[in-house]
Amino acid sequence: MPMKLVDDVVEILHNPAFRDVTRHLNHETKVALATYVALRRENICISPRCLEGKVVGSRNLFTDTLRALGVPSCEPFDYLLYVSKKMGLDPAVAGNALWIILKILNRFPHSGSKTLQPARSLSRSALTAGAVYEAGYAKGVRVLMKDLAGALCISEVSVRNATRYVRERLGGETRMWIEEAGREEVGEVSAEAFEGLMLLKLVFHGESRAITVFKKSSGDEWVKLARALSIPIEGLVQL
Repeated sequence: MPMKLVDDVVEILHNPAFRDVTRHLNHETKVALATYVALRRENICISPRCLEGKVVGSRNLFTDTLRALGVPSCEPFDYLLYVSKKMGLDPAVAGNALWIILKILNRFPHSGSKTLQPARSLSRSALTAGAVYEAGYAKGVRVLMKDLAGALCISEVSVRNATRYVRERLGGETRMWIEEAGREEVGEVSAEAFEGLMLLKLVFHGESRAITVFKKSSGDEWVKLARALSIPIEGLVQL
């Protein structure tokens, strides 16, 4: 464990709010919960399953502790940002996975398309894994279930079940993704005009439907994609 993370865990263990909410728990459980909070603060989104073996009590202890300290729980979008960076996902796969998650969570109320019921029985980490796997499949990019399971700290069975759920809910409506567009796709524009810019296109059934132009920023490709989609690097997605 990195020293910074160790220091964060120690600081959390001495936090008055943390001590109050965990006063009835044993020391090993407190350390596991403090570790989970420290990871979340660093935008490391993994399933509580990784630490459940050290905790005496229900899984709700993880979310209750986060709430007591004013730290938001990981939403599917947070899991997606994390796993995309950790696994170095193709931005097109990440963009398609985002669309799948938004579709399943009913985040397109005004699109005119049929909306789906939220995934009530599916964990957020599993939903993300299923969306990423199906997104890779739709784009023809191989994403291994065991890699997703390892990155998010869930079982391969959970990934398999989540993928089945995603496919059942979407009924094959997953051929949409985001990828970088070429200069030739935006008409006759001088090369100088493209300096410092990046082009992304929305692809549906293999055809370009929309192109967005934005300024290039520092950081990896997924961070650029997240900013292009107006997804905050930290916190929740507001649509």
